Amino acid sequence: MKLSRALAVTACLCGAPQGCGQAFDQTCTLIGCSSGLQINLVPPPSSYRLEARSIPAGSPTPLVVECSGPGGCGTAFLDDYFPTRVQLRLLVAGRVRDTTVTPTYIVSRPNGEHCEPTCRQAVVTLPVP
Repeated sequence: MKLSRALAVTACLCGAPQGCGQAFDQTCTLIGCSSGLQINLVPPPSSYRLEARSIPAGSPTPLVVECSGPGGCGTAFLDDYFPTRVQLRLLVAGRVRDTTVTPTYIVSRPNGEHCEPTCRQAVVTLPVP
């Protein structure tokens, strides 16, 4: 009995994978997340059309997001979209803003280091014309 207890303590001190009674079991929460590019529009317009083209061009057709309605048009989210550089064209009330951005993507695991999902997101801010 004393010998097995001594072996357990020795294994613990020597860095055994079990980690001194700490199991690798982790309780994971159920928080979800989305991966892609988020574009915050400042100040939030009441309606807009946003066109996104990756550079170098991945497709001749831009990805288009449109929004109209009070209070809900401050953010555009391009789901599963990960360009290194992207040309954005924002159309608001007949005005146009063209800009090129280089998003910085961050990997997150909202439910813990060893839990799914793993998400990749970048956020850019675009002034409204």
